[in-house]
Amino acid sequence: MVRERVARANGLMAACRPLPEGEFPNIAKECDVEETFNLELLGEQVMKENRTKGLEDPGQRRPNHNKNPPKMELPFANDQEFKKRVVHYPDIPLIELVPSANSHLVLGDKIMVSFLTMSAKGYFPPHRHEAEQIMIVLDGYVDEIVEGKLYRLEKGDVIVLPSNIEHGAYLREVDCRVIDIFSPPREDYRDKYVKAIRKTMGGAT
Repeated sequence: MVRERVARANGLMAACRPLPEGEFPNIAKECDVEETFNLELLGEQVMKENRTKGLEDPGQRRPNHNKNPPKMELPFANDQEFKKRVVHYPDIPLIELVPSANSHLVLGDKIMVSFLTMSAKGYFPPHRHEAEQIMIVLDGYVDEIVEGKLYRLEKGDVIVLPSNIEHGAYLREVDCRVIDIFSPPREDYRDKYVKAIRKTMGGAT
């Protein structure tokens, strides 16, 4: 049966006229329409025979990794381990970065994340910093200033700001919530963070 199918397929392919060099094949144009239709019937016949024999169609032969999920055998982190790696960012003191812009800052050794809320009618003066910055707009919109041009960023937009590029922002009629990612961490924001934490803990500012 397999040999018969191969022979028939070879015969059908032979019915196709050779293509001029440099042209892309177009079965509908280069092959006889009736032969192309027969080739489709041949494929349908193969799948029909497979189903009769209990075989799956080729497109259904993908492994189902969730069919028998492994049992969770790993232990949960204890409280000390959890607190070492996880922080609930709303619990971090709000820090005023500029007037009308307040943030919860999360610091790593080589990266910083800012959960920032910018109030309507606010303004970030154009500035530069060594850190590369990625900003993700969560809600509202902002007119980002980049090298003297405005970029209207709305919910779902992400902008990448290379190191030392001049940028700022205008806030319009609505508040805007964003996530800013800085790498490496901005030292001026790190200083604000340390002062806010010390103040919260009752230490010196």
